[in-house]
Amino acid sequence: MDNKYISQKIYRKRTIEDISKKIKLLGVRAKMDVYTFLNIRLLGTIIVFLLLLFTSKIGFIIALLSRTNLYINRSKY
Repeated sequence: MDNKYISQKIYRKRTIEDISKKIKLLGVRAKMDVYTFLNIRLLGTIIVFLLLLFTSKIGFIIALLSRTNLYINRSKY
């Protein structure tokens, strides 16, 4: 399957358009693709969630709060 096809199933159209506009602000030489950026962001969030979940006694609460905080703060910009 194509990376673009899978990403369009996971992410909203508006999110893809917003991130695309921000990447275009980087300039013509920006080598970052919208779908690559979104997938790296998702993978990073999953890794942080799992690390917080398994390394602390109250990891479940901290992991949920950090995941929510990451997505709320990223959607503002």
